[in-house]
Amino acid sequence: MKLISTLALTFFLAQSILALPVGQSNVLQARAALPVECGDPTASVPFFRLYNAGGTDHFYTTNTAERDSFISLYGYVSETAPGNIFRTQQPSTVPLYRLYNAGVQDHFYTTSTTERDTFINSNGYTSEGIAGYVYPNQICSSQPLYRLYRAVSVDHLYTTSSSEYSSQQSAGYRGEGIRGYILPLRQN
Repeated sequence: MKLISTLALTFFLAQSILALPVGQSNVLQARAALPVECGDPTASVPFFRLYNAGGTDHFYTTNTAERDSFISLYGYVSETAPGNIFRTQQPSTVPLYRLYNAGVQDHFYTTSTTERDTFINSNGYTSEGIAGYVYPNQICSSQPLYRLYRAVSVDHLYTTSSSEYSSQQSAGYRGEGIRGYILPLRQN
């Protein structure tokens, strides 16, 4: 009986597909109609933001032990987390790479492998692995993660606040646009 049901379903689906006009636009329309897969928002964690005024460095992590260590050992202070990211890869997400340049005391984050490699090969940064996973496009109720850069102090700042993005440009940072999309801050 299961075999007959399976064959009938297969025949029905084949007839439905054959009834469609031939063309690439139909394939694209069929793909567009598929639901976008989102990661489980309850699996997301805060992307903690810290700042060290002595080294003028913004540092971000999902690890509470690492956050606490940077506060107690290296003089960082906790700031408001910009939002939540995933520790492990989820549907539709990409890695957010973390780099560090000890010479200028700057942490740098990017989703671009080309940018990551350029910063390692030409700008003196070392890879610190993957900070977490973010969306490359605005889907799944995510919000933009903006990046700013201040050359005078060599500091990269990341925020989801458009008003902070604007105000920091008045304070000497250069806006570098959206670098990914993260979920709104939700405490676990």
